[in-house]
Amino acid sequence: MICSINPCSEILKKYIESFSVSVKTGSYPLRYIAYPQQGTCLGLFNQTDVLIKKDYISFTQNPCSAPVAVLLGKITAPTFVTFNDYIEEISINFSPAGINYFFDIPYLKLAPLPHQVLNIAPWPTFLKDLFKMPAENRVSALEKFLLSIIDTRNKHPLAYIEAALKETPAIKVRTLSQNLFMSERNFLRFFKNHFGCPPSTFLRISRFRNMVNAENFSDPAIPLKDIYLANFYYDYSHLKKDFLDLTRQQPSAFLSTISYLGNKKHLFRLI
Repeated sequence: MICSINPCSEILKKYIESFSVSVKTGSYPLRYIAYPQQGTCLGLFNQTDVLIKKDYISFTQNPCSAPVAVLLGKITAPTFVTFNDYIEEISINFSPAGINYFFDIPYLKLAPLPHQVLNIAPWPTFLKDLFKMPAENRVSALEKFLLSIIDTRNKHPLAYIEAALKETPAIKVRTLSQNLFMSERNFLRFFKNHFGCPPSTFLRISRFRNMVNAENFSDPAIPLKDIYLANFYYDYSHLKKDFLDLTRQQPSAFLSTISYLGNKKHLFRLI
């Protein structure tokens, strides 16, 4: 599956949660379901054909194909993923607004669809060089490349919003917009462009992801009610509605079938 690696650079740690590197294990095809997440992921694949459909993406090894970058948009429903073969992959797992520091284009314009191939320079050229390197040198080379293109100028609103949402997940839009001296209308436009969805959708996904964090279930003696109330669900009906929307499953069924990868932040269900 994957091995999760934290960035070495203190600068990159502010915007990138981890790198995921593929590990050849088990048999193929490998099929699983991925679920909505707060940040986004940019996957870098070597010698791969990619098939993208609604709520579905598949990867097939092709020695004649060039390396390809696939950018995840803001998904709000389960996505079916198939690896028909083992694929050499390095994925960049960004913080909720992190990707905006590495491109001149806001996230929503970069990724208006659930999945899209990224062909913006200098990425295609870099990918060819990256996958020519020995595997053990690739993550450090990727870090150097990211440090060469990062741009933190004029990003104060993003930094403030991300920090405020982390500290107070239920913070009101009015509070955020007032603290940034924006009208609510301008704030909503800014938020959607850089986080990929309206604040209401982002908060719903954040609530869900915080709820299903593996650490919440480390002690089986803690009642489910205590966990969901601590994660800003009003009652079980509220929890059930979010889970049906985001996972297409009842909470109990979903929680009994999911698995975690890497640093236990990447949840999936094998099929």
